[in-house]
Amino acid sequence: MNKWFIVFAVLFIAGFFFINYPTTVTGFFSFNNYDTLEQKGNVFSGLLFHWLALLLVMVVFVVYVFKLQFDAGFHSSNVHKKLNDIHNLIKQNKFSDAFNIYYNLQPEIKKVHRSNSALKYRIFKLNNEVALYLKANHSYELAKGSKFGLVKAMEETFNLAQRAAQQMPEDINLYKQAKKQYDYCRNVVNRGK
Repeated sequence: MNKWFIVFAVLFIAGFFFINYPTTVTGFFSFNNYDTLEQKGNVFSGLLFHWLALLLVMVVFVVYVFKLQFDAGFHSSNVHKKLNDIHNLIKQNKFSDAFNIYYNLQPEIKKVHRSNSALKYRIFKLNNEVALYLKANHSYELAKGSKFGLVKAMEETFNLAQRAAQQMPEDINLYKQAKKQYDYCRNVVNRGK
């Protein structure tokens, strides 16, 4: 949770208790302790000031919450753009560039909160597709050389493929290419037995 959100929440709660201080509220509504109308007017003006202060704190709090939502939306659109760039690099067979950008992007992807918005759904869907293809490419590279780690990489590829298949991939050709690489790796493992 953001530290400023906590600060504004504490300020709001403190302001609420400050404004609703029991002696002020009961003093205004019970006229037993006040003899003159002037004293009642002073209590009313003090109470009005407190309510205006609470309103100001509340407005700042609401504006800050909307700012946080705007920043989260901007962050999500930035992550989606970068994932699209990675997707395009994979289509252009620039795997090392795609790999470097993807693993630098991982912390930002983890910051995106899961929700029902269409943009976030597309982000996680595209992330699964890109991860699937990069893992399949990694397995393919392992199958060409030594077999160390190939089976584990293939298991991860299979799990990613199941996750991506459930979401119906946007680019079916990329999915087919990843399947070809996975089949090639499976054939290499089967020949080695």
